[in-house]
Formats: sequence, C-alpha cells, structure tokens
Amino acid sequence: MLKMKDNRDSASSELELKAKNEFLIAHKNEKLAAMAPDIITTVSSDAGKCVPAEKIMEGNKLVVLGILAPEPWRSQKGLELWREVMQRSGTDESYIPIEQLVG
Repeated sequence: MLKMKDNRDSASSELELKAKNEFLIAHKNEKLAAMAPDIITTVSSDAGKCVPAEKIMEGNKLVVLGILAPEPWRSQKGLELWREVMQRSGTDESYIPIEQLVG
C-alpha cells in the first residue's frame, strides 16, 4: 500500500494506492477513485517516465494517471478474471468504471 499527498493547493488531498505487481485500486481522500481492470499508473512529473510501484521512493514527484482498460478486460469474462485477482489481493469491491468515478 502506498500513500501519497497532493500539496499543490491549500486543500491538500491524500491518494492511497494498493498494488500487487501493478496498481489495483486507488482511493482519494478515502473515496474510490479507480480500480482494475482500468489502468492506474504513476509517472515522474520531472522526466515523464512511468515509475513502477516497486521503484517509488519517498520524495518522488509523481503524477498518477487513470486510463480506461481495453474493452476485452471490461467484458463479462474479463471482469470475472479481474474479480479473482482483486479477491486474492484482499479487495472485495465490485468494479466501477473509472469514467463513473471521475468528477
């Protein structure tokens, strides 16, 4: 589990990411923000390069991106596979597409 703070404005927020080889779920201020199979990735704000979960270090300046999963992962069969992955990692939340969580 990775916790990050956004201090760009006076109303700072906290982002919590849960990973198992890749980021599986993100909560912003304890509210669901994104989850697999949608893609959650961290990018260095300095170099613009992807930073995998295991390479993140305190002090990194990162941007967190949420990207719609490819359609096969959003199909019934794809979601069944991801449900198993999520359950094995200790997450029992039902999938909500990222576009429904944004805003």
